[in-house]
Amino acid sequence: MHNQYHLFHEVGPFYETLWNLISKAKKSISMLYLIYDQGVWADRLNEVLIPQALAGVKVRIMADYLGTITDHPLNLINNLRMVEQLKSAGIEVTLFNPAGPRMSFLDRLHIKMCAIDENYLFLGGSNIGDYYLDWQDTNLLIDGTLGDIGHDLFDFVRSRSKDRPYSAVPEMDLPTSCIGDARVILTVPGSRRDIYRCIVSLVLNAHSPIYFRYWYFLPPKELLNALLSQLENGLQLNIMVSNSTRVPIIDLVNRIALRKLKLSGATIFRYKKRNMHSKIAWTEDGEIILGSANIENRGLANNFELCVGLHDPVLAEELSGNFWRDSQKE
Repeated sequence: MHNQYHLFHEVGPFYETLWNLISKAKKSISMLYLIYDQGVWADRLNEVLIPQALAGVKVRIMADYLGTITDHPLNLINNLRMVEQLKSAGIEVTLFNPAGPRMSFLDRLHIKMCAIDENYLFLGGSNIGDYYLDWQDTNLLIDGTLGDIGHDLFDFVRSRSKDRPYSAVPEMDLPTSCIGDARVILTVPGSRRDIYRCIVSLVLNAHSPIYFRYWYFLPPKELLNALLSQLENGLQLNIMVSNSTRVPIIDLVNRIALRKLKLSGATIFRYKKRNMHSKIAWTEDGEIILGSANIENRGLANNFELCVGLHDPVLAEELSGNFWRDSQKE
């Protein structure tokens, strides 16, 4: 079963396409985001989500509670009012707080995903918020016969939220959890580190140049050693990170982590034009891991994260071309 894939290298076209496909939904819409921030674009989406809910489409939105109150605190009152407006229209809205075995308050919802019917799934780096329009980010639309996998993922995460009695919704059966011909890869706090294992595997099994494009790049020791080993073997490693992440200590540690790789022969680019929020690893011959997880311990062990893994040389060529075009701007 082959999907069609469409990459968005800018946030505006991603939002436009998301709006368009939401407006055409027939059955169900499930949205998972760290942040759903009231503003021009949230209002535009709500203008189609509310009529869809009133027409009988099952509409569900989950945003992280901590993200909602801390990412844009001056907008908190507007966000809470928006939540009540959506609920009054029959939309199920959950502000996620972690619950259940092996969970702590710091285990946050960091997934960015929208599943529409059984045909479309968006995922990648972007939350819903107007300020993302000024950032570079990468998102992916998967178009195919996808089944309920995105909606099932919503159910699984919701079952771990405190505003609902904890229910033992089983762990997703990842060996059989696929979005068409793409593999679902998760981080689940306390139980799954599949994204990390898949990224390490991508590096160790690479036979062509490796690319990393990330907001945070703080590789754990095992991953760092795998990268150094491949550099020693003569493989080309190209890394692009955001020059600024809004967190000065992260910017400093990014530089320390990258210095060792640069001294070992990696090509490093710091994206300086604006914030660069992408989260993608790929090889030139077509192995790709794309989604919400940064290269750092929270994304690889302690947050709820979603990536997809796929083999698509055409998509990898597009990612590489965009990488090198952006490198020329620095």
